[in-house]
Amino acid sequence: MGIHIDSNFSLKLPYRTELLNVVTSFVIEIGQALGANEQETRHLRLAAEEVFLYIIEAFPSSEKNAVFYLRC
Repeated sequence: MGIHIDSNFSLKLPYRTELLNVVTSFVIEIGQALGANEQETRHLRLAAEEVFLYIIEAFPSSEKNAVFYLRC
């Protein structure tokens, strides 16, 4: 019988560029927990940075208390 890991991890945080390190750290930790090696971890970090910054810049929040949802 194999091990089943629920890969539905999520994070909810304020919609702010200053939280980039929180986003990348979360993605890296989830990747490592699910078996990502060092090279895969670097790729996950780069992808998380690029996607998060693109979303924040391309779709600015119109609300002061907007929330960013991240699901891995």
